Amino acid sequence: MSNVGVINYSDCDFGHVSTAPHDVDKISDQLKPSEKFPPEKIAHLTPEQRRELLEILDRYPECFSDRPGYCDVVNHEIKLKPNFRPKQSKAYRIPEILKP
Repeated sequence: MSNVGVINYSDCDFGHVSTAPHDVDKISDQLKPSEKFPPEKIAHLTPEQRRELLEILDRYPECFSDRPGYCDVVNHEIKLKPNFRPKQSKAYRIPEILKP
């Protein structure tokens, strides 16, 4: 069961505030890539093909991470048109209720 509590920054006495633990990432990191892979996605493969695929996933876990990372294998170059000027993004105001 999940609970949500709202605290307004104008409140000054609301007692101890506890937060939910963020253990999802830790649990996910402890699983092998093959354990994260949904079995229904490979149901069409033969048992031997499934075994080989799952073995490869576990042998090279750094290649099958859920988190993006730095890759220096290939360099990319973006060629821009002459006289190109990037547009400036709009700055959005943070509502007062969200400010710390």
